[in-house]
Amino acid sequence: MHLSDHSLRQIDDTYVQSLDVEALRGLSVRLLADLKDARDRLNQGPDNSSRPPRRTVRSNAITGSTPAFTMPPAGASCLAAPS
Repeated sequence: MHLSDHSLRQIDDTYVQSLDVEALRGLSVRLLADLKDARDRLNQGPDNSSRPPRRTVRSNAITGSTPAFTMPPAGASCLAAPS
């Protein structure tokens, strides 16, 4: 960002009207760059972001899905052939 939050809050109609042409152009360039950066961030999604998507871990109780591996019943051998 080119302008801090404090600087941006200081800009109002009176301030803009008081600027000469060169200062107004310089401010316009910085505002445009900040606006483009903000829009780029706003429009980022999982498909166009350089950050990996967040992964959420859900327990089986919530999703109701069957885990890939199930523990054998108590007392059963883990090495026994499937029946």
